[in-house]
Formats: sequence, structure tokens, C-alpha cells
Amino acid sequence: MATIKIYSFGHGRKPGTAWLKTTDTDPGYYIINCPVCRTRGLLPYPCVRSQTVGVLVTKPGTVDDVVFLGPGVWAMSNRAQKAVRDAGLSGIRWVDPVEVVTDERGPTWSGTIRRIQNLELRIAAIGGRGGSIAKANGVKVTRRCEYCGWITWSKRPRSIKIDPEQWDGSDFFCIEEFRERLFTARAAETLASVNLTGFSAEPAGTL
Repeated sequence: MATIKIYSFGHGRKPGTAWLKTTDTDPGYYIINCPVCRTRGLLPYPCVRSQTVGVLVTKPGTVDDVVFLGPGVWAMSNRAQKAVRDAGLSGIRWVDPVEVVTDERGPTWSGTIRRIQNLELRIAAIGGRGGSIAKANGVKVTRRCEYCGWITWSKRPRSIKIDPEQWDGSDFFCIEEFRERLFTARAAETLASVNLTGFSAEPAGTL
């Protein structure tokens, strides 16, 4: 099998922060708020419990086609969604609606909210599987909570090696140890070809 380059999302501009709320709907990320280890965060893989994600706008301004909301959580515009569908990219689906929350008023704020609505932003729920990178990359567990299941790993190498036998073949995928979402060169080229604002692809390794 030929070597395939993989990428992660560059963060770009962050117009707001992720608003997280436990719910029975997608995208299926597992919220941790542990009374034992005191961890608050998201497990790397979608699990049984889930949450909805909205956009909490903290200041008015430009809203991009690709929006970083928090670790492992991205929203993408209708243009990005169309590019993914047209190319037949796998391992990703779209969850909506994205709720826009702000206490502010005025033409600047209303313009920002209209921009978000016109973009038809949806959360990118990435469900492809890349398996575990621990053995191949020397990553080790540094902390584990038996109560909530949270695992802290040693620092991820700058360039990682994905085991092709554990990868399910998806263009967009997760790995077990870290929350970042990865994608193939094919996916990177597709998204770059339509000149999406807020999108950048950072080399993450190979498989």
C-alpha cells in the first residue's frame, strides 16, 4: 500500500466558543464532568451519551466557512458541505441546527447572526476510525480515571504513523488517543479547491 499523507485542521480564527449541552441528539461526543478526577472535557471518540453544539458569539465580526469551536469540534458552511458531498468523501456527516446565542443587540450583531444563518453552518460529526496510535508512536497513558473513563496520554508526536490495518478507510477519521480530527490528502485537496475561508490543512503524519 502506498503511503498516504494525513492532515489535521488548522485553527484559524475563532469568533466564539463552543456551547455544550447534554442531549439525546447528535453529534455524539461524550461530555465528561467527573466528580472524582475533576476532569471537564470531551472524550476523543463518540460514545453513548451525546451533546448539541451551538455557536456562542462573543464579539461581532466575520464568520468563516470553517469554524473552530473547541477541541475536536468544527462547524462548516453549505459550501464546504457541498464540496464534501460532490467528492464523495467518507467518514463525515452533518448535524444541525447550530444555535446562535448572544445577549447583544444592534446592526453589527444582527449582521453577524445573519451571516451564520446564510452559511447554513452545521457541525461536522466525524465518525471514521483510525484506530490506536499508541504502539506505533510510543504514546503512553499518564493518567486514567476508572470512574469516568478519562485517559490522559503523553504528548502526541508532531508527525504520527497510522496503522493501515486499523484505519477503516474513511477520508475523515478519529484516533483513539487524541481529540483532533484527521483527514486524508484527498479530503485536504477537495476542501482547498473551493477556497473556503477559515480552512487550512496542517500535515499530521502518514498511514
